[in-house]
Amino acid sequence: RSGQIARLSKAGTPAWQHKLPSLGGVARAPVFLPKKQGFLLVLTEDGEAWIVEAASGLLEGPWAMKSPPVHGPIATPDGVTALFRDETRALWTTRLRPEVEPPVAAEDDTDAAAQRGSSSGMAVLRRRAGEGTILESPWSNWVVEVGATVYTVRVKDSPAAAFTVLREGEWTYVAWEAPHSLIPRGRLWIADSKGLRSFLP
Repeated sequence: RSGQIARLSKAGTPAWQHKLPSLGGVARAPVFLPKKQGFLLVLTEDGEAWIVEAASGLLEGPWAMKSPPVHGPIATPDGVTALFRDETRALWTTRLRPEVEPPVAAEDDTDAAAQRGSSSGMAVLRRRAGEGTILESPWSNWVVEVGATVYTVRVKDSPAAAFTVLREGEWTYVAWEAPHSLIPRGRLWIADSKGLRSFLP
């Protein structure tokens, strides 16, 4: 959280390290950009984005989003996405400057898919939205149900659980990532008190 990022060698010594000028530091794990091989997106708690080359440590940035992040960064087939406190959503593909989707006014947001945040290859169920505790993947027959102590993942119309995940404190959201060549059955994302975790069904 001090704003320091580094890559360690096999011997455990730093191959490179940087001190980012951030008051909030870096509390979110850097994420590889799917469309820019070998490069990571680093997002600070201040809402500043940096791109770093994993091999050399070459650093580009910052790009200021002017709002703290609340969800993400998350890798999707389209790029790396994050949601910010001012309700803007940003998508990084290959450049430091992201594509920014402005907030949607509540009175205009009548599309259920938009309410669930299904842009950028993700279908999302947020606790604060009051949409219930069950999320079906729009691309497959997988379903996740948020329970009091566990998340239950099952096949649609089947009462039997395929697997369960222990719930850690309050949950923020669950999400299904769209299938692609590397994950043909999609991927489940869970955000709760343990942080952001992913599971392959």
